[in-house]
Amino acid sequence: MSKKTLVFPGLPGGRHPQDTPAPPAAPAASQSADDDAWPVIHRYTRAQALADGLLVDVSDTAREAGFLWPVAVTTEVWRLIEQIPASHSWEDVKGRLWDVVYMLHWAIQAAKKRKPSGRPDDVLVAEYGGVETHYRLTLHHDETAATHGVIVLKALAGPGDDGEPVITILCLGES
Repeated sequence: MSKKTLVFPGLPGGRHPQDTPAPPAAPAASQSADDDAWPVIHRYTRAQALADGLLVDVSDTAREAGFLWPVAVTTEVWRLIEQIPASHSWEDVKGRLWDVVYMLHWAIQAAKKRKPSGRPDDVLVAEYGGVETHYRLTLHHDETAATHGVIVLKALAGPGDDGEPVITILCLGES
């Protein structure tokens, strides 16, 4: 009696999953970044970025808009918030910041109700486990005269320095 061979597409050599060697084991969760197996070359924390001025803490305004987690914006987003053109002299920084965080709040609420469409202002799952939300809003400043002030921002939700949830709002091209 001849043996039948089953072929499993996508596996090396079409082998049965039980015959496929297991991938190398991931490091144990208890293994810290300071262990010899994981030498740390450099560590830059969110707290350092806030202290250095690379991030601006906007958590107070974000709480008013309904956020429970700490929220920060990058210096580029903060520059756009502060850059009020003369043609919109009635605007102020506090109101523009409110627009940035409140429109994010509504973008997240809207994204929960629909499937991602692939548009640049839609919700995407980031590669490293956080959630990335792209959203559009009108924020007039000198560089957007051609687009009538419409800009696209992105917000990253993920772990902070101690694993706590935090949100960072960035310009679309920032990482």
